Amino acid sequence: MSEKVLIRIEHVRLIQVRLRALIYGIFVIGTLGTLKPAFTFLADGARHSGFSYYASVLFYGGVSLAESWKNLTLSLVQSMPVIESAVFVAIVLVFAYSLRHIASVLSNLQAYEREHAHAIHTNAFVNPQSHEV
Repeated sequence: MSEKVLIRIEHVRLIQVRLRALIYGIFVIGTLGTLKPAFTFLADGARHSGFSYYASVLFYGGVSLAESWKNLTLSLVQSMPVIESAVFVAIVLVFAYSLRHIASVLSNLQAYEREHAHAIHTNAFVNPQSHEV
């Protein structure tokens, strides 16, 4: 292959890596922005369902907890805000997935730019026709 074709391929790869970094960055920022409302949604659901009351009995119940732990456990499970919990867990998982991938993409981008620093700074990626063979 000619030098110009190889330079063009490298340029396309660089654009793809930068695009992936941008997309994962948008996901990280978006999910980070929705974490607080999702937590508030979960806390309100727990408060309205009585989950917080049963949870407080679990921690401060004392002797009565030892006698009726089966009933308390069943009450906790029944009063748990399932939809709110599922939404919150989904947002946390998307955030963690995006954060993991953006860290990987940024690491790859940094290594790629370090490896191809000469071509990037001489504008061989921007204008492959001006590159001398």
